[in-house]
Amino acid sequence: MMALSMHGFTQNDTLIIEGHTVLVGEIKEIDQGVVTMKTSYSDKDFKIKYLKVKAIISERTFNFTLNDGRRFFGSISIDSTSNQLRIFDRKKGFVIVNPNELVYLKQIDEGNIFDILNLSLDIGYSYTKSNNLHQFNSSINGDYNRRVWGIAGN
Repeated sequence: MMALSMHGFTQNDTLIIEGHTVLVGEIKEIDQGVVTMKTSYSDKDFKIKYLKVKAIISERTFNFTLNDGRRFFGSISIDSTSNQLRIFDRKKGFVIVNPNELVYLKQIDEGNIFDILNLSLDIGYSYTKSNNLHQFNSSINGDYNRRVWGIAGN
């Protein structure tokens, strides 16, 4: 069972996992059964199995995909009477679903471009003295997501 709830005016998201462990940070996404969360007290993002999560508390806007292919854009809470997820989509209204139906969730803030644009650049150089081999490599990754569309590239 997974419980989600909305709480106001904090910039941090909270995950409560099995054993009542509480993680505070920024939920990046849920994809392929794994929750990715960035925290200020870790060098790398935490990756937690979705089935271990007991509650998510966030005020952020998310892009949701359910296992039947339906997509929603908005906020999420829990219906306390039925322990079902209550997704509020601005155009579709409230939808109540079983927590097991959620297969993908990605944070989509509606702020300025720097709130929703992710870029990374990797540059490398290798030199092998025995063959006098020089190698330069680089990669750039980025994604930009809005309510109606998004783009990602490598």
